[in-house]
Amino acid sequence: ALLYAQLLAEQSLAEEGRTCAAALEAQAEKLRALTEVLTRLSRLETGNLPLFLQPADLGAFIARFAAETAPELEQAGGRVETSLSPEPHPACIDAEQLYRVLSNLKDNALRYASTRPLVITLTVERREGQECIRFADNGQGVPEEALPRLFDQFWRLDQARSAQNGEGTGLGLYIVKYIVEAHGGTIQAENDGGLAFTILLPRKEDSYD
Repeated sequence: ALLYAQLLAEQSLAEEGRTCAAALEAQAEKLRALTEVLTRLSRLETGNLPLFLQPADLGAFIARFAAETAPELEQAGGRVETSLSPEPHPACIDAEQLYRVLSNLKDNALRYASTRPLVITLTVERREGQECIRFADNGQGVPEEALPRLFDQFWRLDQARSAQNGEGTGLGLYIVKYIVEAHGGTIQAENDGGLAFTILLPRKEDSYD
């Protein structure tokens, strides 16, 4: 009986050790992610992360992002849909940084849009002489009074709508806005059957010349 009790105690200690190690690993990962975000933000704001603008068709760019994002959304029980008008959508973009913009919006949708199945709809169209990218989810949106603060530095979205896990740095949407504006564009958020972001970028008619 004594040996059995000792074995149970050792097993319990081992399980507690594994739990503690997992918790420490999770915290270390969060710290690493925060450090990476702060470093990127610092480089953006000091001009040490310049944009490398290249001609691109936004329709093809969004189609690639949708195709590469689809497996992650499907694994989470969701899907991505696209609505791409057939005409060219020429713009000069830093593909890596604009991809990061869309990835941040996607991560926010996965984290905060509690609707299941989650549906993300990506639209590209010409609007008032500019190229428009619209990123919309079918979640619960945010309170109207919270919309003006979504892009504030260190303001967390889960202060306004129910978060599943409480993660986030409060910098993702701030960086999104910073990158879009560095492209000479604008971004706005609205509630429209969920939370929708509208990105307007300068159209470059000579992008393919």
